[in-house]
Amino acid sequence: MKDSGAFVVKAGELGFSVIVFTMFAILTIAIILIRRRLGGQELGGNKTWAWITAIGLTFCWLLYVTLATMYSYGFVGPLPI
Repeated sequence: MKDSGAFVVKAGELGFSVIVFTMFAILTIAIILIRRRLGGQELGGNKTWAWITAIGLTFCWLLYVTLATMYSYGFVGPLPI
């Protein structure tokens, strides 16, 4: 059989990744809206809060990549839905 060159992703792995990504996307939008409401700026503004936001969002990204990788390799089980 000739190799078709298709990239196959099992639906379970993709579903988990989409759910985790969506949760972090909603959290990120909430943070941006809260910063807009409280300080008038989504980015910049008070240097302390800008750094806290940057570190927090970077941590969210790293956590997303870690969770998606752990699920893909079987270290984290399926969601109990």
